Amino acid sequence: MFAFHSEFPVSVPKDLEKIDWDMVALPTFKELSGVGAQASPVGLAITSMAQNKDAAMEVLKYILSKENQTAISKKGMIPVLTDESVKKVFSQDSPFKGKTWGAVFYNKLAPIPYKSVYELKIENIYAAAANIVKGTTDLNTALREAAEKANQAVADEKASKK
Repeated sequence: MFAFHSEFPVSVPKDLEKIDWDMVALPTFKELSGVGAQASPVGLAITSMAQNKDAAMEVLKYILSKENQTAISKKGMIPVLTDESVKKVFSQDSPFKGKTWGAVFYNKLAPIPYKSVYELKIENIYAAAANIVKGTTDLNTALREAAEKANQAVADEKASKK
């Protein structure tokens, strides 16, 4: 089982050709019926260092345009626009015809919760603990070390606010 990622159909097409696969909406909780997974949005911005802010804004406008979002949707990548006409063409140009692509939009997206400054400081610490899959450390050691680093990062952040 694999939870869908928006680049899934275009990132590994040769691998997908080798297996028999399909899609279904992720299960939901009884208390949140019809609410699926959270989106993992990618943010785009124009920084103060940009030398040509107007040109950069034109690029952002194109990326978010209905034309471009429709092209992305047709490939099977989840579009930013929620326009029904953009969603309706989802994956029509994908090499994987006959899959249950409607499962992607079956449930509403779950809201993305607020992240405190502390979470932002420790996310990568816990992600690095995933080195247990390399066999270089055991689960308990990896989690203990990550907790120690996370606690120190929170303490350092609190100390910097004083």
